Parts: sequence; C-alpha cells; structure tokens
Amino acid sequence: MDDIYDLVSQRAYHLWEAEGRPHGQDQRHWDQAWREIEAERLEAEAEAARQAERPALRRVVLRARYSPANRDVRAQRRAAI
Repeated sequence: MDDIYDLVSQRAYHLWEAEGRPHGQDQRHWDQAWREIEAERLEAEAEAARQAERPALRRVVLRARYSPANRDVRAQRRAAI
C-alpha cells in the first residue's frame, strides 16, 4: 500500500509543479494522480489478460487448421489442382 501512496504522491507533486505550483490545489492534484495511476494499472491488467489469451487462441486456431477433417479438405483441394 505504501508503494501506491508513494506513486500517487510523486505524480501529484509533478502535476502541481507542471501547473506552476498553485496554492490550494493539492486535493485536485492528488485525485488526478490517483485516477491516472489507477487507469494505468487497469490497462496493464487488461494487457496481461490479452497476452494470456493469445496462446490459448493460437492453440484453438492451430487445432482447427490441422484437424483430421481439415487435412482431408486440403488433400482434396490439392488433388483437384
């Protein structure tokens, strides 16, 4: 939990500096930093899920492509040529 707090704190500080260090905007910067970090975390999780699905999808495609029934169809096509 301290890691997240540190990340949000650093991001909020950078936002504050980027806006010229305005007084009284700390909560807005903190909220914006929290939203940005949470969005990055969710995107990373979604990307990891997409990466995990790819090998499974590839196996399904390869099974369909090289199934016995499909081999027969390919052999018939080659014979017809």
